[in-house]
Amino acid sequence: MNILYLPLEFPKWYSAKKMTYSVGVGLSEGFPKDIDVTVVPTFYNSGMWLQYLHQITMGQNYDQVWLEVVHSKMPLEILNYIKSLSDITVGFVIESLTIHPDEYVNNPEGTNQREENLKVKLPYLTHVVVTDERDLSFFKIPAMFDIASVPENTIDPNVNIKALQTDKVMFYGTPYGERQSWINALGDCLLLNPQGNLEEESGLPTQYERITTAAFGNMERKESIPIGYYKKFCDEWMNTRKKMYYNWMSILWNIESYGVLNLPHRTKVLSSRVVESMAAGKIVFSPRMHNGADFLFNNGENILLYESLEELTDLINTIDYADKYMIAQNAVNTVLEHFTTERLVQRVLKFVEENKG
Repeated sequence: MNILYLPLEFPKWYSAKKMTYSVGVGLSEGFPKDIDVTVVPTFYNSGMWLQYLHQITMGQNYDQVWLEVVHSKMPLEILNYIKSLSDITVGFVIESLTIHPDEYVNNPEGTNQREENLKVKLPYLTHVVVTDERDLSFFKIPAMFDIASVPENTIDPNVNIKALQTDKVMFYGTPYGERQSWINALGDCLLLNPQGNLEEESGLPTQYERITTAAFGNMERKESIPIGYYKKFCDEWMNTRKKMYYNWMSILWNIESYGVLNLPHRTKVLSSRVVESMAAGKIVFSPRMHNGADFLFNNGENILLYESLEELTDLINTIDYADKYMIAQNAVNTVLEHFTTERLVQRVLKFVEENKG
């Protein structure tokens, strides 16, 4: 089987790091070895590499095309060409389509673009994978609900005992709006972005931007790709992206906090932070979302769910070491059993096979 995969990508690391690896190019790690995958990134707000798609795919036949459909911009000429490559086109909706009214106020242009990008691509899709179960009803084509995953090779099956012996919980991310008041209320028990400059110190973000900047410069105003150049770029880009994520998972595992806090957010979608933190042997404290995401894990067994700041504080203050160890180890085992990138890819392939037109 041959698959063409068009993941979303960003030229600058500041933006690229906000999109979890396994939602982007990292998804390609999940394909079985008997499937040949051609990866072509769709750079945000750029036609880079898409404009050479004819050349990259020349002479190849594809059984399926997988592509990101919310943020990537694709002209109709490219969409029609993609349709000519395969009878099956699977779109990945990596954000909720159930948009909170505040998003139209805080980011009106970006929010409207998300809707428009999907509307343009929708006639070209045969199947859809959504990250919010509520969005299944939006589509008239076969649609499945699934969540972010973690490549199996990034997972250490043993939890960090030293980290479990601490009384600290960490939050990594942006403390916007109400999140800041929660962070303030939790006080000294919370470590805020303790990863600090560890990612930068690896040198990998600088290497990543050197690769993307060079590619944009080298391909400027070129009508075709020089022989061998795309493979060189693709190998360097994918390997660097992989190294950065594996480095991040190692950092997360080693940080001396027993848990990771997932704070309430507007989208009501299960953050990729939840799965990757569980994979790193951390106890995840996550808000109840009152949708399908609440039933992916077992509260008190491999995750701790809360409804309010008071309930969250009580959970943090009362958990003992035995429960820490039990929940953390269960979390790792749960990800290994159900939420690796390899298992996600298998589920999507099975879904497409069972729902062929």
